Order: sequence, then C-alpha cells, then structure tokens
Amino acid sequence: HERARRQLLWALAAGCLLTWALIWVGWVLPVAHSVERATPVDLGQSLSVVLSADERAGIWVSGASALLGTVRCTARADTESLPLRRVNALGWEDTLWWFTPRQGFVQRWQVRAVGEKAGPIVVRCVDSLDRYGGEFLVAADTSGSGSVMRGVPMGTALALGAVWLPLFVLILVPTLIVQALRRRGSARQGGHR
Repeated sequence: HERARRQLLWALAAGCLLTWALIWVGWVLPVAHSVERATPVDLGQSLSVVLSADERAGIWVSGASALLGTVRCTARADTESLPLRRVNALGWEDTLWWFTPRQGFVQRWQVRAVGEKAGPIVVRCVDSLDRYGGEFLVAADTSGSGSVMRGVPMGTALALGAVWLPLFVLILVPTLIVQALRRRGSARQGGHR
C-alpha cells in the first residue's frame, strides 16, 4: 500500500507539472503576446478590431480612471451594440499581473463577436467623470467561457493553475525525496543489525 501511495504521489507531481506547462503554453504566453502586440489608445477615442465568428476579446484599461473604476466602454458591430461582460472573478490581474507585458493594464470586460462571420467591431472607452486620463486596448480574453466546476470560472482555474501548480510540486517533490532517503536509511540500519 505504501509503495502504491508513493507512486500515486509521484504521478500526481508529474501530472501537475504537465498541466502547468500546458496552461503556460496554451494560455499565459498567448495572452501576454496578444497584449504586447495590441496598440493602446487614449480614453475618449475609438478602436476598431476584427474578430472572427464568436471570438472573444478582452478590453484592457490602464491609468487613474481604471484604478478609480470610472472607465465606461461600449462596443458596436456595424449599427448593432454588443454586450460587454464584466470580468470580476479572481483571475489574471490577481495572479499573473507581474507577467503582463504592458504594465498597469488590466482586463475589465469581455466582448464577443456575434454572428457567423468575421467582422470589425468598434470599441470606445471613456472616463465617465471626464476628469481622469488613461488608455485602453483590445487583446486576448483571460476570463474564458464556461466554468471548470460550479462557481469556478475557467479563467480563474487557469490563473490559479499557472501560479499554484508549480508551488505545489515544489513542496511535494522534496517531501517525497526526504521520505525516500529516510526509508533508505532505515533499511540500511535494519540490514546492519
């Protein structure tokens, strides 16, 4: 039973490392590259981006108005107003803020292209008080769609996995190594008697 438990823990450590690598390659790095490539514009201006069918994008904001929560954004496709979904769950800003290539930018909304074909959408963000400055850009969405478990959004699970999985492995592996060395030491002492 003890050996099976050890093998299970080693398999768990390997699985966590693999999952962590997949999260970074498939989610963290693409989001960071998208934010880095995006061109920020000042609040009060409009920004046109092309989204493919049902593609989601993130609206990222920075500056004093973003910190104070006075930024308001709208999105339109032709004459149709697109709904914005507020991003307010634990996610990228709480765990991976240090990896954001444009310092100070945080994602506040998710916008989704509606329809079966690609097309341009126009995003406009303003300071509702018309007093504070800032910038915004449209880049990859960190919040994802759906949830992993009830009440745990996909973006939250990915953000926590990107940070906590390697820390878990960093604690688990040395513990398993120390236990293996102790067992080996006990076996040697038992063999010398």
